[in-house]
Amino acid sequence: FRLLSQALDSINDNSSVHRYLIKIQPGNYTETNQITLKPFVNIEGSGSENTIINFGIKDSAADTGSAILLSNNINLSPIW
Repeated sequence: FRLLSQALDSINDNSSVHRYLIKIQPGNYTETNQITLKPFVNIEGSGSENTIINFGIKDSAADTGSAILLSNNINLSPIW
């Protein structure tokens, strides 16, 4: 997948017995929409200086003022 949002969208059977780990390779990534993380899906970058996710949100639908909405039972590590 080219973006974190695409990888997350492909997961529909996550549960306490079916966990996922999304590994993000080094690079700069630009998301154009708000991302909602899913329970039991961990995100792992390649270091805060190597994996950078930018948000170019132009949609007023992001009323919360957040680019990433967290969930229960996740681990989000080294991403800037």
